[in-house]
Amino acid sequence: MRISVIAHYQSESFRILLEKVRCFFPGEEVMDLSRHKGNDWKKMDQNRISDISNSNLVIVCQNWKDHIDVIHDLTEAQKRKKDIFIEYEDRFVPLTQQTTRAW
Repeated sequence: MRISVIAHYQSESFRILLEKVRCFFPGEEVMDLSRHKGNDWKKMDQNRISDISNSNLVIVCQNWKDHIDVIHDLTEAQKRKKDIFIEYEDRFVPLTQQTTRAW
């Protein structure tokens, strides 16, 4: 299974979340979307969207509303009808409309 982790890619909290996901899903391919760096933002965006499209599961940081890149990537995952979970108090809860309203 391929898992994409969506968060503020330059933050330390992203690295921590990435490690949590790797521990929680041992043996699964956890994609580090922060590896898409460079001066060409359009290509970087396309590469992240490609990784999201190729994933089976998407995990999003709990402070997703604070970062425009996270909102953008989450929207792309929703468009592609991916299974999406949000980190919440060291758990991963499914993203539903009710969950979104509570945030």
